[in-house]
Amino acid sequence: MEENKIKKKIEEWTIKQINKEKWIKNGRLTIEEFEKISEDLERIMTNLYRREEIEIKNIFGDKERLKIKNFVVLPQFNFPKLFVLQELEYPHHRREIRIGYYIVAKEGKKKGKWIWGQFNPHIPKEDLKKLIEEAKKERILC
Repeated sequence: MEENKIKKKIEEWTIKQINKEKWIKNGRLTIEEFEKISEDLERIMTNLYRREEIEIKNIFGDKERLKIKNFVVLPQFNFPKLFVLQELEYPHHRREIRIGYYIVAKEGKKKGKWIWGQFNPHIPKEDLKKLIEEAKKERILC
């Protein structure tokens, strides 16, 4: 994606979706901290739009390179967290969905910076569809 298209997408996305007051209150952020993570948000989003592959360790501890075929991002409305849903393609063309998130670190060397959530599920599309259907039946989702 071209640089100007990325910037426009980020501007639209942040203006429409981030609730500054709730992020500051519920994330226990100062205004200065909010401004800093807002600046970093542009870098995170730009990287997401540019990235075509990821390297992961599978359940056996082996490294695998997966292609990112598509993705969507949604900021949590009341807390500084970004949800990421990615369609990944494995080396043998099997596709799965990964649900992950970025959150602002509260301690350690990364304090005050966006970090990728350490754990996230990978689930086949068919299973995700069934899971959502079941959640609708049980009125967990409408």
